[in-house]
Amino acid sequence: MGSLKDSWTPPEIRDEFLDYIDAMTEKTGLNKLKLIEYSGISTSKYYHWQQNRGKPLSPKRDTPRSHQLLPTEVDAIVEYKKKHLELGYRRLAWMMVDEDVVYASPASVHRVYVRNGLNTKFTRDGGTKHPTGFEQPESAHEQWHIDIAYINVFSTFMFLITILDGFSRFIVSWRLFRTMRSLDVEIVLQRAFENFSGVNPRVITDNGSQFLSKDFKSMLKHFGIEHSKSRVNHPQSNGKIE
Repeated sequence: MGSLKDSWTPPEIRDEFLDYIDAMTEKTGLNKLKLIEYSGISTSKYYHWQQNRGKPLSPKRDTPRSHQLLPTEVDAIVEYKKKHLELGYRRLAWMMVDEDVVYASPASVHRVYVRNGLNTKFTRDGGTKHPTGFEQPESAHEQWHIDIAYINVFSTFMFLITILDGFSRFIVSWRLFRTMRSLDVEIVLQRAFENFSGVNPRVITDNGSQFLSKDFKSMLKHFGIEHSKSRVNHPQSNGKIE
């Protein structure tokens, strides 16, 4: 596995490794993330390889990403929001498509509003007011709240990682661990996606180091999931799971 830890690995070796992980997961029934950990490869690198499976890889990353918005599109999204301050980002995203203003996903529109202080329908001119929380979901699997709690199990402290659906308050996935690493959170999140395939929720967390790690961000990117973090020292933002 020594060559797999290099900054650049030949595509044929990477694809062979991915095929091996898939085969061993099916054969043994072990958790895929655990197998990746045993191999010595970070999960962020694994997801990067998955995204480029079957393609000739290059260490250079100077090509523009397909999902990036042009500066003119960002300006148009901001100006459109200022004309409709009372509306949420999802509705505005489709309104802009209908009116041929900008063609962008709700997630992309939301990111623009967050960066420009316009991420709440209660924003006033200037965008200086702090948000008091997230827009409430209208159906199941729109928002998943994740949190880590300390649990005393027979005089031994363990860590309970839980994912809660923001609409139904249903526990989507949970597990007890002796540690609270980023990998542990990824395992619980992977189970959630296995149990509810085809969903595309926005994941809401606090600012714990597990949720800010490169591996966790890579996993969310791999599944195309938007990540929102609660304001520092403001647990109400993630209050449903808190």
